[in-house]
Amino acid sequence: MIIDSHCHVQETEFENLDQVKACKLAVMGTSPRDWADVANLTEEYPSKIIPCFGVHPWFSESSKDEDPCIGPLSFTSEEKEFWWIGLLEKYLKRFPQAIVGEIGIDKSAVDLQTKKPYDFEIQQKVLHSQFQLAARMHRSVSVHCVQAFGALVDLFKEVKHDILLSSDDEKKRGLMFPPKIMLHSFSGSSETAKALKAQVSFSSKEMKIVNSNLIGEPSKPPSPEYSGTNGPNFTPPSLFYSLSELVNMRSEKKLEKLLSSISIDSILIESDCGSVHLVDEKLHNISSKCASILNMDTQTFLDHISDNNKSFFCN
Repeated sequence: MIIDSHCHVQETEFENLDQVKACKLAVMGTSPRDWADVANLTEEYPSKIIPCFGVHPWFSESSKDEDPCIGPLSFTSEEKEFWWIGLLEKYLKRFPQAIVGEIGIDKSAVDLQTKKPYDFEIQQKVLHSQFQLAARMHRSVSVHCVQAFGALVDLFKEVKHDILLSSDDEKKRGLMFPPKIMLHSFSGSSETAKALKAQVSFSSKEMKIVNSNLIGEPSKPPSPEYSGTNGPNFTPPSLFYSLSELVNMRSEKKLEKLLSSISIDSILIESDCGSVHLVDEKLHNISSKCASILNMDTQTFLDHISDNNKSFFCN
């Protein structure tokens, strides 16, 4: 089962999605303005689309103020800082298979109109809000990170620190990890990959600390809809590195080093494109390149990817 783990085909018109050979496409929303498009596409092709809803870092600033094009919002959310959190929560409830994405941080991009970099502090707040909503609702996330891996490692460290200090009292719990984290078109170094992995890994000693903190007076089990990874039955999050032709085939030497430093069980592949007609070609290109570097035939590599797809999207 080959899944395009990250694409934006809602951005272009097409006649028939069934022409795509990939079994499923994870279609990433980027702001409240395109979430309805993702939802409509999912309802039209329910067996083909994995819906994803999130605010991309490029749209973090524009998402601060309520969008009159979306219409009045009559629902509330635990997160009050951003008006669209309630809308995001509503879409996630509507689509139980949905993941939260595309979210993240980006220090390289600039606003095309003002020519100024996007406000990084706002990006971090927007990422934080979505990261925590995903954790509470037990949803996986697709994270965009460009030239900001230090900040992402710091976020992971902060979450891990809070988990190690957490208690069985839900009101006293701190930050949480979503159950599965995909690093979309991962552009970091092999050292960065290891640093991120270290923050989502828990030693046996750390697991004992977490579990002992969670043992206390019997409390009401959390709703399955809101059960983060530091709930009563703590499970460390799974971390996946999604690779694309666009980003990861720029430097074969860097890709070789990355593939030598991460487990093949943690790799996903993506097209990261908006054109339906390019999806299969881009997935083939990155698959062939990775297989060649790993000294295996393409089908064997795709068999691994199929298993990884099941782990990330289906379990």
